Amino acid sequence: MSVSNESIQFMLGKWQTLPVYSLESFGAYLGNEKDRVLLPIKQVGPDTRVGDRLKVFLYRDSDDRLIATVHTPKITIGEVAALKVRQVSPIGAFLDWGLEKDLFLPFRQQTEKVEEGMYYPVALYVDKSERLAATMWIDKHISGADLDEKRKKKAMLKLRADAENVYTRISRKGGHLPYNDKADPEVIERDFHLSKNAFKRAVGVLYKARRLEITEDGITLV
Repeated sequence: MSVSNESIQFMLGKWQTLPVYSLESFGAYLGNEKDRVLLPIKQVGPDTRVGDRLKVFLYRDSDDRLIATVHTPKITIGEVAALKVRQVSPIGAFLDWGLEKDLFLPFRQQTEKVEEGMYYPVALYVDKSERLAATMWIDKHISGADLDEKRKKKAMLKLRADAENVYTRISRKGGHLPYNDKADPEVIERDFHLSKNAFKRAVGVLYKARRLEITEDGITLV
């Protein structure tokens, strides 16, 4: 099957269906002779043939080269998601977004100090250097014209992040904390960086998901 030589516009940070131009020992080139991007060999199926059309996600690898993947990222352009911080550095943080290369969250794109192992709602964008990066300034990245729907979506993302962070912090404390409805709000703020109401909502999410148990002497991870 022949592959068209028409110009192809690659869409960084999005899913795109591209034809297989050639098969090499190190992977498959997608696109055509003029515009092509590499899909690494470990992601090329054994039955893949020249001319096949593959749905791939495009991003940049550790050497800043445009590359394709069939793996599903946890976030794409135009979306927001609660992602886990893998590492914190002086210039920013690196987030787990489901791909081999972690997603960079620049310091200037953080609305609060982030911690390793914690989750934060972020949006994905293309920076001035044509690289994908994360931002915690998510308002303008939430799609939809209805403001109420935007406030609702932000609240759900924050709740999801709070729940994951509560789970992580309890795990770090051995899987159990002697907290109940009478817990001091200042203690909760100190240990979880959450208000008491936000903490109770997060615990409720984890309880409904059967990830923790609530007993008279506190909360315990399942």
